[in-house]
Amino acid sequence: MMSSKYRKRLAIVVVMLLLLLGGVLGVTISYFQDQTDIVKNTFAGGALFNDPIKNFTIVEQKVTEAPVGSATKYQLTSGTATGFAYTVLPGVSIPKRPYIKVDTLLMDAYLYVVVDTNRFTIATGNNSRTWTSGTGVTWEMDSNWKILTDASGKAVYKEGKAVYYYVGKNANGKLPAGTYTEIDIMKQTGSGNARTSINVDATYSADSTSEFKIDFKAYICQISANNTTLTPYQAWKTNFAATAGIGN
Repeated sequence: MMSSKYRKRLAIVVVMLLLLLGGVLGVTISYFQDQTDIVKNTFAGGALFNDPIKNFTIVEQKVTEAPVGSATKYQLTSGTATGFAYTVLPGVSIPKRPYIKVDTLLMDAYLYVVVDTNRFTIATGNNSRTWTSGTGVTWEMDSNWKILTDASGKAVYKEGKAVYYYVGKNANGKLPAGTYTEIDIMKQTGSGNARTSINVDATYSADSTSEFKIDFKAYICQISANNTTLTPYQAWKTNFAATAGIGN
């Protein structure tokens, strides 16, 4: 029979083994679990173009003196320039062909042109594309442009400047993403080098008060904000009205 001394020792050993086993089990027991891979979300600033300076430009087809004996004084050539100075003659229409190049537009946008003149006024009402100097010189915007109006229908027109937006094939004015090599600004009459856009009446009288200018500047912007598609006027007012000095 085991003595009480050995029974005590055995009891101590058993208790120690149980404590040791309990500690081991406590380390290895855990809840069922799993985890997924990381889904990375990267946000970078968007852009209308990869290179705005090269991808969005307004240029003008070069004009040269026509050969002696020609029916016109000037003619268009294949080159481009930033502008041209003309000598206006009564009854001689003038070629002038500014156009916009939009290369690799990355998102839908609105395209605008500001017309800046010092003597021309819109001929028939504020929503017209026809301009007149009042001295026998007239010209028209290309039919793909529509004058910008506010929510009440009032033209965005102030101090010899007017804003037009490009309509093209979309009644709402949206210019889909893509490339557009030549978007004419002025209405062209005729074809090739013989095209003209500024009509000079035979009654035109060249004097110190008849000098005029026609300047164009193009603007472009995204069509949406706050998950809402803006109207051409809303987009213009938000982005450019203060910068261009135009607005109601």
